[in-house]
Parts: sequence; C-alpha cells; structure tokens
Amino acid sequence: SNRCSTKKARKFIDSQAFLQSGRSPTLLQLLCTLPFGYFSDPRLTAVLFPSLVAAACDCPPNKAILEQEMSCLLLSTFIEEHAALYQSHSVDSAAPFHANTNLNFAARFPRQHWSRAIEFFQST
Repeated sequence: SNRCSTKKARKFIDSQAFLQSGRSPTLLQLLCTLPFGYFSDPRLTAVLFPSLVAAACDCPPNKAILEQEMSCLLLSTFIEEHAALYQSHSVDSAAPFHANTNLNFAARFPRQHWSRAIEFFQST
C-alpha cells in the first residue's frame, strides 16, 4: 500500500540523517576514510559503494560530506557499470564474490532508482 511505502521512505530518510549526525567524525565521515582499497579494489567497492550510494542518494548534505573526501563520480560510474552488466545479463560476472548474496548491488539499492542516482551523483 501507499502507506507502507511512505513508512519505508520515512525510515530510509531517518537512516540517511543518522549517518550525518553525532560528534565528528560521523559514521558517514568514517566510511569515507576507509583504506584506499575500498575505493579501488572491485571486491571491496562492491561492499562499500552500495552503502555510500544509499547513504547519499537524493540527500545533498550527505553528498557534500562524501565530496569532502572523494569524487561522487566514482559512485555514478559504479552504478553505470552495474546497469550495463545487468542489461547484458552478465550480473554474475560483475562481482562473482557477491553474485547471489545480499551484498549484490541490486539487492542493496533497487534498480528502479539507478538512473536517478547516476544523475544525482554526476550533478555538481
């Protein structure tokens, strides 16, 4: 029902707000300071980037926090690569380590939001 989806949206927005709240460094800031491998090794980006996408998509304050530490173009490129793999039906080759688990990007960030997320992370 619409009420259910509204409840889910509110919970999602509350989660985004939680990531930027509290004493510095906040949880979101800490995620941005993980070792370089989490931003370069595909096995590790498959773990971190979906969390960053969900944390910052359509949330300008969280995007601003990310941009202090990294380029959000990394996130838009990550989504574009997963969209291309999904369209070519080779999802399993995208991240064989996570192909059938909850760490799969589509399981963590719904496909119907990928295009909007790409635009959001590419915008300045």
